[in-house]
Amino acid sequence: MRAGLAGLRLLTEDFFKSLNRRCEDFAQDVNGCFRDNAVQAHLSCYKTMMSIRFRKELVKNYRDALDAAGGERYGALFRHLLEAGIYWPPADLEAFFVSNMHTKQDLAHLAKTLKEFFEPS
Repeated sequence: MRAGLAGLRLLTEDFFKSLNRRCEDFAQDVNGCFRDNAVQAHLSCYKTMMSIRFRKELVKNYRDALDAAGGERYGALFRHLLEAGIYWPPADLEAFFVSNMHTKQDLAHLAKTLKEFFEPS
């Protein structure tokens, strides 16, 4: 119990602000690549929760999410990331989460690997 309470005391408002900012920067970087290369995809980000949808517009509801799930293309993305050592959600309607254990280098590797998949050859 004491260890749990000690851990919770470390989670300050500044901790969450820093983590959320890192996630926002990551999403802007990846979405910039999508925009620059006219890729029909969007990385949605809410705090530390993210998901990729295969359309430019934001997903607003479950129907939008289903329509933009990606199917076979998502499967190809999953395999591409797995080959690069990135463990990604296997289902296209799942989200992924960033924690404080993910370093800036981890996010840079993920961004680079995503860009490799989506950029035209």
